[in-house]
Amino acid sequence: VDEVSSEDSSDEEGGQEPGQAAHSWAARFRVHLGLGASGQEAKPQPGAGRLLLTACHAGLGVPELALRELLPEGRCRLQCASEADEGAMRFLRSNCKPEYAFQNLADVAKGEGHCEVHHRIAKMPSARDGDLSVFVGGFNMSVFSGLDTKAARIALVHGSC
Repeated sequence: VDEVSSEDSSDEEGGQEPGQAAHSWAARFRVHLGLGASGQEAKPQPGAGRLLLTACHAGLGVPELALRELLPEGRCRLQCASEADEGAMRFLRSNCKPEYAFQNLADVAKGEGHCEVHHRIAKMPSARDGDLSVFVGGFNMSVFSGLDTKAARIALVHGSC
């Protein structure tokens, strides 16, 4: 009979118990929101760090705009954004001011590539101690919605007779 020690049952992130990594993340997020452990309002800890957001094809900056409203001023920073569509990229750059913006999603995964903000090959810096990294991603639904052709989109807007 094989015995499993308590060390073997921990999940992969830092030897924590299953679910502990998610609980730790949630606790850190509550600190960023200015909430105490019990959910009561409290002041954010000075050493809490910043929330670093990476948004890839995620609704033209909606995650960043929402977090900007939730978090105290200066605590959320849009470190990186990725939009393949040029119009979406222009909108994101002018309204959300990402520090790095890549049209190629693979560059986000590598942490470097041609940056639309710096207009050159750029490498993203590593997070500092205390920073909380959040990734928000989406994908284009037009193929699944039947709106993947210009004619289908026009018919949706103007109706079909």
